[in-house]
Amino acid sequence: MSELQTIGVHTNLPGPIQVPWFPKEELDVDYLGKTLLQVKDEVNRDHLQFTDPEYRKRRDEIAEIALKYRIHHKIPTISYRQEETDLWCRIYKNLRSLHKSCMSERYEYQMERLNSVFKLDEKIPQLHELSLYLQSQTGFMIKPVHGIVSQREFLNCFAFKTFPSTQYLRHTKTPDYTPEPDIVHEIVGHIPMFADKDVAVLFS
Repeated sequence: MSELQTIGVHTNLPGPIQVPWFPKEELDVDYLGKTLLQVKDEVNRDHLQFTDPEYRKRRDEIAEIALKYRIHHKIPTISYRQEETDLWCRIYKNLRSLHKSCMSERYEYQMERLNSVFKLDEKIPQLHELSLYLQSQTGFMIKPVHGIVSQREFLNCFAFKTFPSTQYLRHTKTPDYTPEPDIVHEIVGHIPMFADKDVAVLFS
């Protein structure tokens, strides 16, 4: 008997392996994003996004809409308030001024295309419109979620060319920082790469 065969004969296999649930078909994506990760670190626990009752009420109002979404249905339109639009525009313009010196040409190209289509420097885009755009470019679509999904669920979505995205904005008093993903993070940070065919294929 060869050495390889001998090793195989004497290897003790472990007992039944418990595999966590994962989506096996596209409609299963509806079950992803229901259980969220919580921000637990001391630095962020007292952040205004968690302690300001008025902000929480508005954030949860928008988040509740995401909970009712079902795949392949139209993503509900959010009626953003003027102060939210003003916050978006201020952050967006600031980030774009910084991007010129540190982002790749590929990223810049996609951001310019997105801005030309959705006027990102003037308004907050709706996820429904962005999802249709992504589908036309790379086949990816967007699923609205109500907070931080686990890394496992985030990656499970990719198996069905789906990007989980929040719709609410960060607190107006902390425009340069958010302890949890918001729509600025999603659109400026992720969407450009999901619109790039060469990059999107790496996630699907």
